[in-house]
Parts: sequence; C-alpha cells; structure tokens
Amino acid sequence: LREQGFEFGAQNISYPYLWWSRSSDFGLLERWGLRKAPPVGQREETLVNCVARKPVENAAP
Repeated sequence: LREQGFEFGAQNISYPYLWWSRSSDFGLLERWGLRKAPPVGQREETLVNCVARKPVENAAP
C-alpha cells in the first residue's frame, strides 16, 4: 500500500483472528477458555484491516 502512495501508521492496522479461519477447532478452545490465541506474528493471518489515506497532490491551475 505504501508503494502505491498510501499513508498509514501501526495504529491503523488490525489483525482480527477469525474463528472460521481456524479449521482445526474453529476457535472453540479459545472461546471456552481452554487455550489462548497465539499473538500477532505467531499465527497465520487470514485477514488484515488497514485504514489508509492517499494524499491529494496539488494540481497546478
């Protein structure tokens, strides 16, 4: 995204860990409190959300 001219910071990115993306147990063990989800960077991300903006270049009149 940055290579395409978009700007965003770390606070503009989220990594939701979707229950349906975990085929082994569908997140039930975390939901029941039997296991904690692995932290960001130690799991296979299936979705990344980003809020980014692309600055408008000043056009000459």
